[in-house]
Amino acid sequence: MYSTVALKLSYLLYLIVFITLVYLILFFSELPEEDEPWTDDLLMKLNYAIIIISFFVPNIAIMFRRRVKKMRQQYNVIFTTVNVLITIALIFVIRLFPLRI
Repeated sequence: MYSTVALKLSYLLYLIVFITLVYLILFFSELPEEDEPWTDDLLMKLNYAIIIISFFVPNIAIMFRRRVKKMRQQYNVIFTTVNVLITIALIFVIRLFPLRI
């Protein structure tokens, strides 16, 4: 029972951070100047990869949770850890993303 609660709380925490990131990107992201090309540096590619992975992995894990019958507790613990790690990664993306706040 505790593993289920931990999974759901970590998922809710992930959602809060992800929605905050989307809000900040939509309303406060810096647009490049007209004569400035889009930056192709490794950090921006890593940020976008983290965002794309973080969009799919926790949502797929929550959807397939009901299909796991035998090792439900281990599944919950593994994806609680994954959700926490993705949340930490998203917090770093928020800190590194170029925003005009």
